[in-house]
Amino acid sequence: MSRVSLASLAGALLLRLVWDGCTVAAVEVASTRPRAAQLLMGKPVGMALALLPLLYSVCGRAQSLAGHAAVAAAQGRGAATRRSENLAVAIEATQEHLWRLLLDWPKLLGLTPLESEFSAWYRRFPGIGAAADCAEEFVGFVEFVEGALLGMPLAAWFALEAPEEFIRNDALAGRLWRALPAETMAVTDALGWLPVCSAADHVQAAEAGWHEDFERRPEWRGQAAETGALARWKDHPLVAATLACHGRGVRARLLARLMDLAQCTRYITNQDDAFGDCFDAYSPMPGIGIARVETARGTLLHRVRLEGETVAEYAVVAPTEWNFQPRGAFVAALRGTAAADAGALREHGLRLALALDPCVPYELEVLGVDHA
Repeated sequence: MSRVSLASLAGALLLRLVWDGCTVAAVEVASTRPRAAQLLMGKPVGMALALLPLLYSVCGRAQSLAGHAAVAAAQGRGAATRRSENLAVAIEATQEHLWRLLLDWPKLLGLTPLESEFSAWYRRFPGIGAAADCAEEFVGFVEFVEGALLGMPLAAWFALEAPEEFIRNDALAGRLWRALPAETMAVTDALGWLPVCSAADHVQAAEAGWHEDFERRPEWRGQAAETGALARWKDHPLVAATLACHGRGVRARLLARLMDLAQCTRYITNQDDAFGDCFDAYSPMPGIGIARVETARGTLLHRVRLEGETVAEYAVVAPTEWNFQPRGAFVAALRGTAAADAGALREHGLRLALALDPCVPYELEVLGVDHA
């Protein structure tokens, strides 16, 4: 489940699987998540930017960066990419990945969570004002990731071409892989991938039709699309081999999260600059700015329209809106899935939800056709 209780937020997801005794006949996603960005409308720019991380506490660094970049673009100032800002987002993504991998996934799969290890590293991460070079803050972190999580050096991990090369090791990656039950090959051919691209590229897909329906059900070039670690890593030989053998399901998404964490580790310890330029912004016309930030869960978009120094319109499209919309990855991966047992189906649905990782609390229930 999510790290916070359903009662602690003003929005949540209710995930409902309609089961006919043999297959999943329908998948329903009901969201009570409010359009919190509307609270920024009519506010002075400075006040709106100060409120952003309070309204969106999950991935707060990425949300704040997106807001500042979108406003800068709307004001014609552009959004210069600096390592310190990329680093803040990479550190935040690392924290999110560690939370899921060290705590949530072991709990869900019946393994022992690495609570002390998580707490020790989480507390050591620099704050939002991280300097451009903070490698000293992560002394020992590479050794922890290589030893406890991956079971091999980072260079060897990225050179893998088949999961058989790591699944037998005793590190967390191997234990999680072995604890995952077999799953039916997910049929998601109709679902596209949201590419990692610039804010300007998103304008073509969003600006002409950016309205409330797009914010709730975003599309990329006319179709629903999955965003997140799997979309970023699907072409790596190891992930591609997993997709070919196991389909577009939990196993591939968990592996892609491990790839993401490994890449973030290389970036924040100055071993590789491939993570760079995780955000940018674009102005299609004066007064309007659109910003894109790559987060642990996927692509985050902010759009702002200014009238002078006042926010006239503000909209946010988070990864949850992409992956948990009615034609998104969660629905596509479950609809039509064979299941002989309601309890096992619910457990599979919870694993998939955690793999896609919505940024709000969620509940999942399985209903018979007669009770849907």
